[in-house]
Amino acid sequence: MRQKHNLSASRARIRFNEIVDKMWNTIPLSHRCKRQPPERSDDDSDEYSDEDSNQRIPRAVKVEMAIDYIIYLEQRVKALETCVSKGLASSMRKHSS
Repeated sequence: MRQKHNLSASRARIRFNEIVDKMWNTIPLSHRCKRQPPERSDDDSDEYSDEDSNQRIPRAVKVEMAIDYIIYLEQRVKALETCVSKGLASSMRKHSS
């Protein structure tokens, strides 16, 4: 029973790591934070190498950066929506005059 649980947990970790890697690779390099990752203990298995910078970046930091990027994208969408709606309103006023 314990062996079955360990195998299942191992598969879950592998899947989670794959998902974090996929998420990380969707973030443009220009939006990946340049800060140094926080100091971690040598036995921390939550770290792995980032191919683009050859730095070991903890998964938690990668998730935090992804959240920051999502927030940035949300702000950009709101700004663009505002520009578009102002542009449409201005355009409508010109046509109705």
